[in-house]
Amino acid sequence: GVVVVCFSMVRILEECGPGGTGGQAEDSEWNTLTFWLASVYAHAPGAPLILAATHCDMIPDAQFPAACSSLDDVLERVLALVPGVGMQLVHNAADHLCFFPVDNTRKTRPETVVALRRALDEAVRTVLQAEKELPVEWVLTLRRLLEVAAERAQLRLPLVL
Repeated sequence: GVVVVCFSMVRILEECGPGGTGGQAEDSEWNTLTFWLASVYAHAPGAPLILAATHCDMIPDAQFPAACSSLDDVLERVLALVPGVGMQLVHNAADHLCFFPVDNTRKTRPETVVALRRALDEAVRTVLQAEKELPVEWVLTLRRLLEVAAERAQLRLPLVL
């Protein structure tokens, strides 16, 4: 499988970026992210890992490049706390980041969602190509998803099942 760990870009920058609180609180985004990365490494050590930083639409355009750079530095420090998990990481090569910023509104920076989808598609293809055999249910579900997706932009679960 492929693992996607989502976290608030705004919250972790508030905690750990320049002038932040350092993420020392037990319920901090830093501690939560560290926990999930350790869990991924412990339970799915071979799975591709994608970090999705949500709410990038809340960051003003003028501050966005600096915010991404700062978050990349913060995430590199978090990744260093969980040895080995960095080998699983799918990098955002287009933006030279270790994460994918995501615009929750899809209005301010719609290309961010497109980049994340591409990374997910590629990671899934890589995993599927590594598998020698696929369960028939997966193939049938994929075929049905593709049929329905050709007709609609949004899917309801009963249409797929």
